[in-house]
Amino acid sequence: MTVLEEIIEAQSEHTDMVCYLQPYVDRVVTKLRDLSADKGYTWQLYASTSSDLSQVYYVADIVGWEHKNDLSAERRAELNDHIVQFQKKEGKVYEKGFNIIAIKNLRRLLQPIHVSKFRKIEDNTPLKVLTQAGLFSYVYPLDANTFTTSTTLHNNSLCERKFEINVNEISKEPQEKILERLANAAKYLKKLKPYLHVLSAIQT
Repeated sequence: MTVLEEIIEAQSEHTDMVCYLQPYVDRVVTKLRDLSADKGYTWQLYASTSSDLSQVYYVADIVGWEHKNDLSAERRAELNDHIVQFQKKEGKVYEKGFNIIAIKNLRRLLQPIHVSKFRKIEDNTPLKVLTQAGLFSYVYPLDANTFTTSTTLHNNSLCERKFEINVNEISKEPQEKILERLANAAKYLKKLKPYLHVLSAIQT
């Protein structure tokens, strides 16, 4: 499971939870740095994945920014506690990079958007595919009506992971209990079919 998938899972269970991204680049996001909490963070974040930098797969609301060098020991410990519990893939506040971007309401796009659909603020030209993960550009926001999002994970990796966990747990039970589960499963099958059909229909 990726960090973004972990965040979606955590925020789906805790609606107002703030999670944190750490772009792996030694460059300050100055437009976020120059904002103040009083004025509010009105920017959105559009995120690609390290496996496909040509498409935007996620969108989130930016609600804060911090510089790693300015973190107090108490604040760093607080962030590490959160990351260990909800963003295990990251592990901790790592040394690489300067930016900690606080986000809420992370959603997965049901249909990815090619980065060329975004226009850069600096010169109004289409955004080109970035050369490495962690880099960023300032772009104009897309009309929210042009894309559809989901706040739950509908992808093979999560479904397979949960299925594997369930199988492992059940296999440890006594044989009589397993037979009882199988006997009871049939009456729920009709309820599960429509749900599984929806899942398969909206996978990207």
